[in-house]
Amino acid sequence: MARSHPIFISGDTIWYLEEQPCASECLGGPSQTSGRVLAYSLNSKGETALPFTDVHSLSQLSVGSS
Repeated sequence: MARSHPIFISGDTIWYLEEQPCASECLGGPSQTSGRVLAYSLNSKGETALPFTDVHSLSQLSVGSS
């Protein structure tokens, strides 16, 4: 699955949205967000699903990069 909208949460952790193929017509391309938020650790090179559901923009979580 594709990933989109990455943001750094810390020096070694990135959060991003999971993408899925469109079930019908999408305005922005061949995929849309699935609602799942994933984290990736640059140190361990591992990906983890976070306990958030139905998220289509990381701004819904009041997450911002500084």
